[in-house]
Formats: sequence, structure tokens, C-alpha cells
Amino acid sequence: MSMTVKNPIVGDVIVSIEFIFATIGTTSLDGITVPCLYPHHERHLMVSEIIPENERIASLKAGHGDPGKYKTLDLGRYDLSRGQAEFVVEHAAWEGYDNSPRDGQPNSWHIIARRLFRNGLYDRKGELIDFYYRHPFGHNSILTLTVTRQMYKMFI
Repeated sequence: MSMTVKNPIVGDVIVSIEFIFATIGTTSLDGITVPCLYPHHERHLMVSEIIPENERIASLKAGHGDPGKYKTLDLGRYDLSRGQAEFVVEHAAWEGYDNSPRDGQPNSWHIIARRLFRNGLYDRKGELIDFYYRHPFGHNSILTLTVTRQMYKMFI
């Protein structure tokens, strides 16, 4: 039985078509910085990065010519299967300011979820997705989310 929920909690298994478009980044999970994806509403996110001087010199020495001072990177990670994949919520917290806009972002539900194996089992190396649920202004906000079931941690 699937249902749309107001506030997902840790252990909820979720699906969202909006996970198809994402960008790469990092997040903090249990105090550790880890790679993650941020939902994004476009297929590509192009950014410019400065090419370090030592890389430019190495390119010239190798006979490849001067690559210039900047390179363009596509941080977009489009994956059609991600829109149907199940993720388990590993972090769920109400974050933002309560009284003053200077305290941060408007209140919203911050979620970090991990992609499960196709058979629905937990994948400790599954990709992480970091987003805000129904955040009014966020670039990594998800508006539609379905809870398909619940998972529980067991220590053996």
C-alpha cells in the first residue's frame, strides 16, 4: 500500500519521479562528509572550474596544447531508473528558522535517503540523495513523494 505523506520519517521507503534529475555534491551523514546527489529539475547543470596551473603545464609538455584557464563540467546526473527506485530515509529533520529570516532557510523537512537494491534489500553502498521535502524556495526541493513501506534497522 503506497501513500503520499506530509513528513517522511527515518525508515520510510520512498519513491519520487523527481529523483530522475540530480546533481553531484556532498552531504554530512552521522558527522561524516559523503558523496550524494541533490535533486535538480534539469538534465544538465553546467559549471566552470579553473584549471590548475600544473595541469596546464603538464598538458603543454605532453604536446596536447594549452587547455585554457577554465574547463566546463556537467554536474548533472540524469538517471531514468532513479525515478522508480526505492530509497530508505536515513535522516529526517525539521530544519530552518522559526522566527527570523537571518537564521537560515525557511522551515522545511530535510531528508537524506539511500537507494536500495532492485530487490528492495538494503544496499549500504547505495547512492544517497539529499533534499528538502516541499521546501518553498529550494533548488533541491521535492514536491511529490510516495512512501511504499517501512524498513527497520536490526543489529545482529
